[in-house]
Amino acid sequence: MIRGRGGRGGRGRRSGPYNNWPSRPPHQSFDLWKASEIFPNVRAANKDNASNLAKAIVERHGQLLPPAAETTANSDLLGKVSTILDNFIVMQTGKEKHALEEVRPVGSHKLGVNVAGEKEIEIVVIFKQWPTCEDVQTIAEHVKTELIQTAPGLELSITESGFTLSLNGTKCVCHAATLPDSWTEPNFPGQVKMQAIEFGLAQIRHTRWFEDNVSHTSTRMLCRILTDIAKRFTGFRQLTPWMVQLLAHQSSMVPGQRDALPIADSLRRSLQFLASGFFLAKNLGIVDPCEPNCYRVHQHLENNRQDVLCCAAQTLLRWLSHGAEKQVLGLGVSKAADISMTVKCRGVIVEPSRTVAEAGGTNTSSEKAGDEAAPAPAIAVPAAAKA
Repeated sequence: MIRGRGGRGGRGRRSGPYNNWPSRPPHQSFDLWKASEIFPNVRAANKDNASNLAKAIVERHGQLLPPAAETTANSDLLGKVSTILDNFIVMQTGKEKHALEEVRPVGSHKLGVNVAGEKEIEIVVIFKQWPTCEDVQTIAEHVKTELIQTAPGLELSITESGFTLSLNGTKCVCHAATLPDSWTEPNFPGQVKMQAIEFGLAQIRHTRWFEDNVSHTSTRMLCRILTDIAKRFTGFRQLTPWMVQLLAHQSSMVPGQRDALPIADSLRRSLQFLASGFFLAKNLGIVDPCEPNCYRVHQHLENNRQDVLCCAAQTLLRWLSHGAEKQVLGLGVSKAADISMTVKCRGVIVEPSRTVAEAGGTNTSSEKAGDEAAPAPAIAVPAAAKA
């Protein structure tokens, strides 16, 4: 075996601007599922509660599945727009200022995790050169001209990141992006903002990672359940679709095992992750597999928003413990229960967790090692249930 010489300047050391990027996280977040032998349950798990939760999840998931008419409308609009853009790529000479490289469908519809009522599809349009707002409008007008012949009610709106096509309540959101070779071009007025370009490329990476790593139906079921919970409870609205997808994968899979956990255990585990401070400042959380430098997916959240998410998960987890799975999943209720109010679950009064972080607090989870660490918001201690 030939080994490179270590030490400063040795051949065994990587060179380049990313020399200091850690190859893996320095530690792992606490997982009660892995430490079940060290932290056993105080009492034996109630199999009836687990069975009732699994049945309730399957029932709720059936309600969240998009109807056939909605799926057909989304697929038709996606197919028409993709065909028009593909024909444009074939017919172009490559010398146009607004020349396209390829078109990539992304988002929940592409991944098969969209819920009922989500009449929105997403496409990333990759330009060969860094696009300007004029280039985006030219492509948008071309698509509208071709599509309006068969869709008279089509509406077009130009956004900062691309354009949006609306037809009979269904939206096709097109994000502008460019090739990596075009990132060295100078910035001049009229260019699409870098944040928009980065968002489009990130969508492609997220879609590719999800398709390569998620193969179990239960993981997609959990994505829909968590998406629905995030819509009904304000405390969970801090979760982005990408955070939901990573959390569902993390909760349903156990390292070293090929099979996914049962859906009831996966949902409970996801709430346990969040309730333990998984997405609090200074916690590892989930490292984004599509970003360098061990970037954590919750770094963009402010401290108070992280705290609200943690407290909301603690409250819902106690609801589940006392058999209130229908309130958590939204079965038989006209609207989501107020998570900040004291509720009664099977004769037990459950008080909500209280936040401790100040509103508008600065996020400190992305500080570099060696810097003086600001105090992170503590996990709100669950209030004792009153008999």
